Amino acid sequence: MTLFTTTSARAVLVLLSASVALATTQLPASAASDLPAPEQTTIDQALREMGADEAVPSDLVLEPLTGDEDVRIAASVERFGFGLPATGGGSTLDDGVTTLYDGASDGTSVAVQPVATGARALVLIQDESATTTFDFPVTGDTDRLQLSPTGSVTALDSEGTPLATAAPAWAVDAEGTPVPTHFEVDGTTLRQVVDHDAADDVAYPVTADPVWAVVIAAAARQCAAGALSGIASTALIDIYKGRASSKRDYVLNAIASCLVGPVGYWAWKVLLGATKRWLVRQVLYFVIYVIRRVR
Repeated sequence: MTLFTTTSARAVLVLLSASVALATTQLPASAASDLPAPEQTTIDQALREMGADEAVPSDLVLEPLTGDEDVRIAASVERFGFGLPATGGGSTLDDGVTTLYDGASDGTSVAVQPVATGARALVLIQDESATTTFDFPVTGDTDRLQLSPTGSVTALDSEGTPLATAAPAWAVDAEGTPVPTHFEVDGTTLRQVVDHDAADDVAYPVTADPVWAVVIAAAARQCAAGALSGIASTALIDIYKGRASSKRDYVLNAIASCLVGPVGYWAWKVLLGATKRWLVRQVLYFVIYVIRRVR
């Protein structure tokens, strides 16, 4: 039977301690890979505190590749979009739908999420030295922004038709305590002011959230225009062929034109000028031909 000497025992203890230390330093690293990013945790907690709608995967929200590009919402036929107070390339967070960008100012970052009604931007403020103002320039067909007494903002086109609305601003700190915030309007720029530096006992990071919801009326107007053009086209074809379509044909054509109308609007915007002029001439030739047939 072999007995350990004091020296041998010390050597064994040293080896055991080293093994335990090595295992201890390695375990958190492997465990950390299964944990969500701190930004994801902050965002999720803030949304729960505010009872906000959860992010949902959507092909309608076109998130930019870099923070200095616009967020576009395809549901509005790309007539509405907004810029971010951000820069740099975006990275997808653990939920698979949130894209995070570096903030345009120090101590901030900006996340973009698709939601059922449009798109949400979340500003993460890391400490009290960060700026208190965040600009979101609104693009597309927006002619002006209208700030309501309740604090919400509506984007209007040149005809006064609402394109999208932003609910009143909110902001909370890491403990779920509300932080004073409000919207201001400067031309077509939505500015969120977050008075985190003036509030008492703020637990950072602070999360602030402007969310834009596309107005259904704008999409409905596009649909109605497409549907009416579909009925008119059916009527012209009937005149040309000397027959009358059934009510069912008119309804089906109207529905198809409603759905295709927004696509046609988008396609028209990207066509070359020469192509547009050629298409207009072809439509005029067709109308003139039909009129001559009728006479």
